[in-house]
Order: sequence, then structure tokens, then C-alpha cells
Amino acid sequence: MRRVPAAVRRPYSLILLCLAPAGFALALLAGCSEDDIERSMGRRSVAAIESHFKIVDDPLVSGWVQYVGQSCVGSSRRQKIPYEFKVIDTEIVNALAVPYGHVYLTMGLLEFAETEDEVWAVTGHEVGHIVNRDSIKSFKKSLIYSIPTFFAAGESRLAGDLTSTFFDLWGLHYSRVDEYEADDKGTELSFAAGYDPHAQLVFFQRLADKYEKERPSKFETYFLTHPPLVRRIARQKNRPEFSPDNPEVELTIADSYLRRHRPRKAAELYSRVLKLTPGNARALVGLGQAHLALGAYEPARQNFQAALAAEPGSAAAQRGLRLIAHVSPASPQRPAAGDQLARARALFAQTRQCLQQAEASERALADYRQTTEGALAPVATSARDAAGSLVDLSGSIGTLGEASDRLMVRAKMAVATANEALYALEAGDLLVTDSTGRALGALRRAERLLDAALKHGGPMPDLDLLEHSVAQSRVALQAVREYTRQAPRDFELLSSAADAAGHTVGAMERVAIHPDEMSRQELADTLADTDSRGFEALAAANKPRKIADQAQTSALLAEIDVLTAGATPAQQQIADRIIAYFLQAPQQDHPPTQARDVRALRDKGLGFGDAALILAASCSTGQSPEALLAQRGVSRIDAVRRQGARLRYLNIFLKFIANALREELAPAKPLPSITLTAATN
Repeated sequence: MRRVPAAVRRPYSLILLCLAPAGFALALLAGCSEDDIERSMGRRSVAAIESHFKIVDDPLVSGWVQYVGQSCVGSSRRQKIPYEFKVIDTEIVNALAVPYGHVYLTMGLLEFAETEDEVWAVTGHEVGHIVNRDSIKSFKKSLIYSIPTFFAAGESRLAGDLTSTFFDLWGLHYSRVDEYEADDKGTELSFAAGYDPHAQLVFFQRLADKYEKERPSKFETYFLTHPPLVRRIARQKNRPEFSPDNPEVELTIADSYLRRHRPRKAAELYSRVLKLTPGNARALVGLGQAHLALGAYEPARQNFQAALAAEPGSAAAQRGLRLIAHVSPASPQRPAAGDQLARARALFAQTRQCLQQAEASERALADYRQTTEGALAPVATSARDAAGSLVDLSGSIGTLGEASDRLMVRAKMAVATANEALYALEAGDLLVTDSTGRALGALRRAERLLDAALKHGGPMPDLDLLEHSVAQSRVALQAVREYTRQAPRDFELLSSAADAAGHTVGAMERVAIHPDEMSRQELADTLADTDSRGFEALAAANKPRKIADQAQTSALLAEIDVLTAGATPAQQQIADRIIAYFLQAPQQDHPPTQARDVRALRDKGLGFGDAALILAASCSTGQSPEALLAQRGVSRIDAVRRQGARLRYLNIFLKFIANALREELAPAKPLPSITLTAATN
């Protein structure tokens, strides 16, 4: 097995692929079927993974991932085996297909993804590995080397192998052809399920950008267990799903966005189709439906009429025209009253003041990152080199006997904890950077909305939403400043843990080379010391990480509120539907969230951000929104935390909501125009 670079090796995440190939060789010799072997591999692999990793049991996260996975399976050609989709609670950005239908995504991957389409593409990729039986092919390659070892060591080695080889899990390397074919399957399955295959390319490109520019360690695992991303991107672009000249593909993707309450995104794609095929009735109907959802009734009417001209008797076009006939014209906007203008001026001044504080926080964060990256680099190198050295050592010496093998596993676990602390700190740094950017963006948008209303006679935005957005931006920035004050305290503990990891490596090397020079008690003491220091560093690193989660929640709420503050009634309905869509709660004991549930909370005085937070927490904890709202004297964020909701899990869905709303309500491009030329042709 080729050497895994030290920068990516997390000992406790290294376990599976040596997974007792000897035992499986025996199974082959006994005449078992390939399905039997794969089932056994999967069962043992799952037991090893779940004995060393915490599996996320939050209903909101686990239920959604299970839904995504099973939907991908429903479009695959291998459906006669049971599939399970779970989330591993680790910062590493990765996904893993375990034999016989077991797929694991990591929390790091869900936090890195910006849209649900990216998660669908990655999940489809992992399902592709199972459909193509890539794990069996990979294991078969190692069997010819394991058979002699098996007979030399005896069957008693099997249990020890199953434990110690768990540490090769992330080192499972499929062939380049296998990975390319799994990419194809990810595109195929996500597209068949109704999602945008372009998200896979966006995900790959962002990974490449992060890796090349920032090189945070938690991304390196993903890169080194997959082929070069540049080649994968270039290869996927040749698939028919990415052809800009294929109107059928564009129509399918446009229909998908319309189904997911994304009419503006759908309108862009329908307009592109009409440039390729003027007079396309399906595209004209779709564009009319998108305009209708956006409240652009005259363009919608003209597109429905053009669709009828292209396809007389079109039921969808006729239905669209009937809907428009029953729409009440929008009430003219009333001029802002004096007290509203005075309130807007005061809020404008507060926003300006907060913006100055935000820009100062942004500079302070940049200084913090520059200082910490320099201080952390040698510590990170030391800890990760220790992890790599242990893997190399265990791979080179084979077995020292059952007792010593168990000590090697303990050593890997002890060194892992020091690395886990580094991952936690890195993840926190990335979160507060993202939160600062979102808070700044919210404040700048609030400033623009107020400026347009006060100086240029534009429509008055919802001041309640803007006030809440500015307040949440301020809370997010305060949390960022608190984070930068707390995080540097961890360096001494991290350094101590890294030193202890190095001592453990040295002790294991002595045991391997000169087993009589070090007593078992001395080695046990060394491992216990490494464990103790590692857990102390991890506990310290997790404290600022919780602050980073709170900063992200506040920044996301600020962004959602500012995006909806200037929304028209039609756009408010879109926002209600988008929030409900992402919080469907696919659970037996929780009813699906509906747009009316969002509106009901808004009618009680909650903004869109707080409504999304409460409903997400309800899906996560199983408590009703009313029970969550009953908490008095605390902020909404503190209220949901007191009731057991973890912000880290809620933030995944708040982020998807915020990013979708940004594209729909604050797009970079204007709404596509009506297609009179296409209709005439």
C-alpha cells in the first residue's frame, strides 16, 4: 500500500482497508459468493467505523442525509441490497462508501458544501462506488499478498486485524478509473433525482481553490484519496449533462429549480433554452410559471400566450392564464410616514456605525489569522508527522504479537487526539472568517436599502427586519472578537500535545526495534500522558469552536433578514417556500414543514431568520415551535440551545437557506426579459 503523506493522516481515522484481507481470502477459499464476502466486509467495516467515530444522531441532519442517499439509490441500477447513509462527527472533509450499501458523509463535508446540490453530487458519487462494487475490486488486489500471511499467522490474527486495520480507512484508494466512473455516477444520479449536476464542478473547484490557497489540513484527506480535481473537472465537462447546447438537459434542470421554489434561477435556464430553440412551448410555459411566481404578471401572460401559439391546447399554458386572471393587482405603495422616516434615519446611522466596527473586526481577524498561522505551523507539522510516522511504523513491522498490536492501536488513538484539536481550531477559524464576511455583507446591503429609501425615494424596506439584521450582525461580530481572544490560549496546550505525540512515536519505535529496553509500564505511562495532553488540548480547542458556531448562526440570521427586508409580497412567498423546503424533516414523528408554518411564525412577529431558526430547531429536537417560543428572557439562539438544539447542525440548513435566498432575492443579474421574439418566431 502506498505511503499516505503525513499531512493527512489522522490516526483514529485511518482504520479500514487492511481490514483483514486474510480473513476474506479464507472466505474466498471456502467458496463464499461475492455478495457474501461484500456483506461481511461491510458489516465488519461498519462495526470498526462506529466503534471509533461518533455518528451524528440529530434527526434534522441524519434524516435529510438518509433522504438524499435513498433518492440517489432510487435512480441507480443496484437496489437489491440495503443502503444506509450516516454522518460522521469529524471536521475532515470527506465521504466514504463502505461495502454493501453503507455510505458515510462527514460533518466537515456538510459544513463545506454551499448548496444542497453539492451534497447530492457527492452522495451520488459514493453510491456509484457501491453500484460498481469498487471496494470488492480494491480488496481483491490485496488478497494474493495476504494469503501467505494468513496461513503463517493463523486464524487467531483475525480479531486483531479487524481492530488495527481500521486506521487505514481514509487510505482506501480506488483506481483512477473507479473514481472517474463514480464521478459519472454522481452526475447521473443527482441529475436523475432532479438536482443540478453543475454543483459537482462547483464543489470540486472550491475545494481546489481552498486547497491551493489556504491548504487547511482538513481538506487534504479529500484530495489525497481522489484523483487530481483539475482532471476530474475537465473530464466531467465532456458529459452530456454539461453541454450548453443541449436544450433537454437545460429544461430538466430548470424544471428542478422551479420545483424547489427557485423561479429566478429557473427563468435564467428557460431563457437560455429559448435562445437555442425559439418557440419551445415547454420552455415558454416554464418561463411563464417562473414570472408568475415572481409576481411579474404581464411577462407571465405573454409567455403563456406564446406557448399556446407554439402548442395550441397546452393545458399548462391555459392553467397559467387562468391563474393570472384571478390575481388581484398589487396595492400601490404608500409613501413613508414621518415617524417611519425618522426611524429609518436612526437605523441608517446605526448601520453606518456598525459597519465601521465590522471593518475594524475584519482587520483584527486578518491580523489574528496571520499571527496564528505562523505560530501553529510547527505544532501542526509535529502532530501530523507523529501520526504519519506511526502509520509507517505499523506498516513496516507487521505484527509484534497481540499485546503489542493493541498498544500500537492505543498509540495511534492517543496521537489522533492531538490532531483532532488542530482540526477543531482550523474549523473554527474558517467559520469566523465566513461569519465576518456574511455580517459585513448584511450591513452593507442594509445600508444600500436605507440609502435608496431616504435619498432616492425608493421603497421603504421592512425596518423591523433591518433592525434585527443589524442587531444580529453586531452579535456575530462580538462573537468573532471573543473567538480571537480565546483561541490563542490553545497554542501552549496544542504544543504540549504535539510534543507528547512525538514521545509516543519514539516509545513505539523503541519497542519495535529493541523490545526489551522499555517496560510495558513505561510505555503505558507514555501513552496515558499523550492521551491526557491531547484531550486537554481538544477540550480547549472546542471552547472557541462553540463561539464560532454562535457567530455563524447570528451572521446567517442577519443575512436572511436583510435579504427579505426589501422583498415584494411575491418574493416573501418564495422565501416562505424556500425555508419550508429545506426543513421538510423526513421523520416519522414530525410533520413536514410547510410554507404556511413559516408564515404563521411571521404573523406572530418573527422575522424570516428567526422563523427558520425555530423551525429548524423544532425538526432537530422534536419540540413544537410553540414550546421553543415559550422561552422568555433570552435570545432566540439561546432559547433553542437550552432546548437541546446544536447550532452546528442548524447552521447547515440556515446556510442553504441564506445562499438560496441570496440568488433569488439579491441576484447579480436582472430578471430575464419576456421572450417576444421567440414567441413571434
